[in-house]
Amino acid sequence: MTSHPRTVLRRTASASAALVLGLSLAACGGGDDDSDADNNRSSSSSAAPTSDAPSSEATSDSEDGGSGAVPTEADLEALLLTPADLPAGFTPQADDGEDGGDADDGPFGDTCLGDVGEFSDALGSDPDEEAETDLGLQSDSGQTTINSQVEAYADAGAVLEAFATFKETLAQCTSVQTTDDDGVTIDLQITVDDSTPVSGASDQAAIEASGTITAGGQQVPVVFQLVAAPLLDGRFVSVVGGYVVGQDAASVLGTLPALAETQASRVVDAFA
Repeated sequence: MTSHPRTVLRRTASASAALVLGLSLAACGGGDDDSDADNNRSSSSSAAPTSDAPSSEATSDSEDGGSGAVPTEADLEALLLTPADLPAGFTPQADDGEDGGDADDGPFGDTCLGDVGEFSDALGSDPDEEAETDLGLQSDSGQTTINSQVEAYADAGAVLEAFATFKETLAQCTSVQTTDDDGVTIDLQITVDDSTPVSGASDQAAIEASGTITAGGQQVPVVFQLVAAPLLDGRFVSVVGGYVVGQDAASVLGTLPALAETQASRVVDAFA
């Protein structure tokens, strides 16, 4: 039994847009290889949200710019966006157990996105703690997904240095056009803006990748946006991203800076 071509295209576009989102979420630091290389590694993941309140055990030391007790996963989950923060109809998306894989093995391995590199590579380690959720809305005209993520780090200074390198590297990648082994073509224009205000931010980047994904002779528009910011001298990284396959029925992408501010304010209120 074969799927309707439109369904296949939508699934392909959704998976590809998720990979773009995953690249940016994972790549908050400069590559560990030469900056002129065209290859990198990336991953993406998702988890269901909870509403646990921050524990009294989570403390921090912002004055030394480095060490401090790292919050628990439950502490960070309490800071994530929820359906109540979004227009009606958004629901938590279940973790399908799959990730975006390595960019070297995917459609972006030979593009300028390969220069970005993974945050974990730049730092030499994964976040000390993290929490993440996806909230989705499906309609007849399109699919919209909002990703909410908060990471905590003990080595705040390394985070700030890596984030600055990330922005510089990604700003040089202004367009991507690639076709994978299955004949799926992705064509994106990419912009990076660091002027979006975010509470408690030591730095910030607003990223947009817009274009089309073509498969089986059909084409759909894809828009991806993300606001990422190291907070409280780099002890936290807050990421709010979204992608639309087809039409943005809820017009939610236009509110992404406000959603990023909502999440960042929660981090600051909890741990400043």
